Amino acid sequence: MAEDFHAFATAGAQLAAIHLRHETGPEYPLKVVCTPPGTSDPAHYRLGHKAMKYAYANAEKSELIINEHIHLQGIPPEAHRYEVNGRTPLGWFIDRYKISTDKRSGILNDPNECSTTPEILSLRSGESCR
Repeated sequence: MAEDFHAFATAGAQLAAIHLRHETGPEYPLKVVCTPPGTSDPAHYRLGHKAMKYAYANAEKSELIINEHIHLQGIPPEAHRYEVNGRTPLGWFIDRYKISTDKRSGILNDPNECSTTPEILSLRSGESCR
């Protein structure tokens, strides 16, 4: 029904490729910073059971405070320009990646259970926690 069906088909194929292959792209080189400096205990990477709130350490939103031990530095400004349903992907992460219990079912959602190596942040960044 479109005047130029092939243009829509091409755009659709490109969009599908982006959605299907987004996890294969290169990772952005964030810096994992430990507090206090020089400490790197795998337990520091776990989310706590208290209601944890992520926060940005500066107005530019280039540093995300994960918990009292871990900060991620080097978040590019472009990360805050792209939105999906009114939020950035990082905003969705901040909202959803936390320990919570479903009110209706009582099922506990604990992201800590998804990995046996919570310190994967430092392994992926290619450097140890500083």
